[in-house]
Amino acid sequence: MTENAATTTTPQEEKLVGYKEVADALGISKHAVYRQMQRRKIPYFKFGQSVRFRLSDVRAKIESSCQVAAQPVRR
Repeated sequence: MTENAATTTTPQEEKLVGYKEVADALGISKHAVYRQMQRRKIPYFKFGQSVRFRLSDVRAKIESSCQVAAQPVRR
């Protein structure tokens, strides 16, 4: 019972992270994270001048916007 309580987190309890952590998790540069944030492609929170992200929200947004090709292109 304590095991489930310790490993389960709700979105409200999830740690907020910065540009570097998002960039590392997605395998992109911090500048690419900034551009996607400015284009409102990924969700973020702003506290004064500090910007933070919830990784689960960022991953969900990316997964929902992914497009899969029906068939590979042959040349």
